Amino acid sequence: MKNKNSNTKIQLKSISKYFKVEGRNKLVLDRVSFDVKEGELVGIVGPSGCGKSTLLNIIAGLIEQDKGAVKISAIPWEKRLGRISYMQQKDLLFPWRSVLDNAILGLEINGMFRDDARQKAIGIIDTFGLRGFENQYPFTLSGGMRQRLAFLRTVLLDQDILLLDEPFGALDNFTRVKMREWLQSLWESFNKTIILVTHDIDEALFLSDRVYVFSKRPGRIALEQVVNLKRPRDRKIVISQRFMKMKKRLLERLFYE
Repeated sequence: MKNKNSNTKIQLKSISKYFKVEGRNKLVLDRVSFDVKEGELVGIVGPSGCGKSTLLNIIAGLIEQDKGAVKISAIPWEKRLGRISYMQQKDLLFPWRSVLDNAILGLEINGMFRDDARQKAIGIIDTFGLRGFENQYPFTLSGGMRQRLAFLRTVLLDQDILLLDEPFGALDNFTRVKMREWLQSLWESFNKTIILVTHDIDEALFLSDRVYVFSKRPGRIALEQVVNLKRPRDRKIVISQRFMKMKKRLLERLFYE
């Protein structure tokens, strides 16, 4: 089982966010507070439009909260932009760049020479199952391979924190099962702190140490579920009694909210 540090890596205190809609301020997030320990994988589930992606944008520094505070270990809050890896819902691959050149895009933007960036990517490309595809283009890849490429690009930035927004949302169920097993293995290997947003409750429980259920808009934390299942987790765990009990609790709260 992975050893997690007891140190707090991310601390969210009473985060609230408004958006202007038809000239009026609409509350999207309402006093969201939770901590993430170093090396934890925390899942967030909730109905569409409840502010899950907005929260990730705030943590990443792409937008600012209107109230509350974000504290990240060793990173001043005003300097977090560019220092947290963020994989958004779409893979955002450039069709005119090869697999290898898509993978190193973030490194190039950060100022690394292309040859050095390529060598860094080649060093871990086997881990992502993309060896032999370095010179292919995104249109030749399966959905799962595209997601692995997007994840490679994210991991190459070598930040301690990864934000994942529906990373497997566009995949079929069979591929999703394989991808979440792959992500579990990858997380164990790279020792990152991860926040995962997903609509898939099985995915959240399978991968996470804790799962937060958000209410409908404005998003509030309706439930915290500690996932005390032994790691590494086998796909059969989703039909175990303990797993089904937790899933039932999450579903009941989602429907109640």
